[in-house]
Amino acid sequence: MTLSADVRADLLRMAEAFSPPEPQPEPPAVFDPFGWRLKARPIQLPPTGDYDVWYVRGGRGAGKTWTCANAFAELIVAHPGGEWGVVAPTLGDVRTTCFESQDSGLIRALGGRVGPGGELLERGPHILRWNRSTCELFLRDGGVVYGDGADDGALRLQGKNLRGVWADEIGLWKQWATAWDESIGFAVRKAPAKIIASGTPKAGRPGLALVKRLLTAALADPHGPTRTSLLHTRDNMANLAGAALTRMRLLEGTRLGRQELDGEVLDEADGALWTRDPDKAEREQLGLIVSERPEDLRVELLGRTVVALDPSDGEKDGDGVGFAVVAMHLDHRARVLHSADLLGDRALGPAAQVREARRLFDLHGADRVVVEKNHGGRWLVDLFRTLDPTLPVKVVDATQGKRTRAEPAAALYTRPGVVHVGDHEQLEDQLTSFTGAAGEPSPNALDALVWALTELRPTAPPAGGGEVVQHAYRDDDAPGGFVAWG
Repeated sequence: MTLSADVRADLLRMAEAFSPPEPQPEPPAVFDPFGWRLKARPIQLPPTGDYDVWYVRGGRGAGKTWTCANAFAELIVAHPGGEWGVVAPTLGDVRTTCFESQDSGLIRALGGRVGPGGELLERGPHILRWNRSTCELFLRDGGVVYGDGADDGALRLQGKNLRGVWADEIGLWKQWATAWDESIGFAVRKAPAKIIASGTPKAGRPGLALVKRLLTAALADPHGPTRTSLLHTRDNMANLAGAALTRMRLLEGTRLGRQELDGEVLDEADGALWTRDPDKAEREQLGLIVSERPEDLRVELLGRTVVALDPSDGEKDGDGVGFAVVAMHLDHRARVLHSADLLGDRALGPAAQVREARRLFDLHGADRVVVEKNHGGRWLVDLFRTLDPTLPVKVVDATQGKRTRAEPAAALYTRPGVVHVGDHEQLEDQLTSFTGAAGEPSPNALDALVWALTELRPTAPPAGGGEVVQHAYRDDDAPGGFVAWG
């Protein structure tokens, strides 16, 4: 049976009448991106006037993440259609803390809402789509927010034309120089070109150098391009659970509490073996860090020179790579010429460690490379023999704890028998924060320095006379396998 054209038209009209309507775009919700200011404490509000970097420093639970997420969302809404970046220690931190946090994430700050698994439940007035796998937040105005991890150098941001970046927990960044100076620094180049940084400073971590840089810049010019705000945990008590407050109160007045609750930058730890303070060094008989300018060093008076390597085990969570170059001077004092802690730099694999040792050996005209066998040194020694068989390498084996091995090295600084030539901020931070406490991160540059000094064994007498304490270390080349030194 064939239907006429009129009948087919009538049937089509009837079908359309009973068909469900086409899905319409979700209507924008009523949302005020500036409403967070009504809930914020005055210290949480962005600086007034023109600035390039705002560093929000504070204790745990002080409201840093909430502050930065909302301030960053405010910038995004005020400058539609651009590219933005969010960087945290790891990509997982970016995803779960910076974007998806139910209370203080960027998605929440932009009026959206995510579920327990990170699925976008509400888009709000500004969000178009959230790609959790690539860590990209697409906005209705055509803008996009890229996320990346600092421990990989935030390399994904390179080549982008960013209007701004939220840099979270910068004190924990392992590859902070690559992430901050190379990736973020060159990518933030479109107006308003602002960086909002946040975090709790961590003593002994590589990112502490970046924290100090920002604080120094802000102190030098309080109304300049770098600003800082300090949030205390105690000021946010109304938003914290009672059980959490009870645990936090137990830390009040302690060194850990000063760092984790008050956001203090702790340069020198109680119980550390070294100090920068001459009065404290004399009073407590600690190693005093003494420096001289490179231009004041008479290179022709340098004698035996050693490159020391505290190797990585090559594992993802290994404790990194430490280098130190130390030379003996005719005044019987050792000169520290180079120090580096390459913690987290996975680009420095086994072969690269050998190449770096050779580079330092040639650059400083060294006599020997000292490699610790413990941890990753066993396989590295074989690699030295394969890749660079002419390099004179000495293997040492640690038979004592780190603090025990460090004590005689620190004693040399009390004479003083060691002088730092040039800038060794990373090493000195490790020296003044290392206590040898259980669970304390391994100080790689410090370890390398100790092995270099152990090899050179400076013999300068203690100031004012006195008996030199003898210590022993393992030396496979020595009779009996041990050498005493003081």
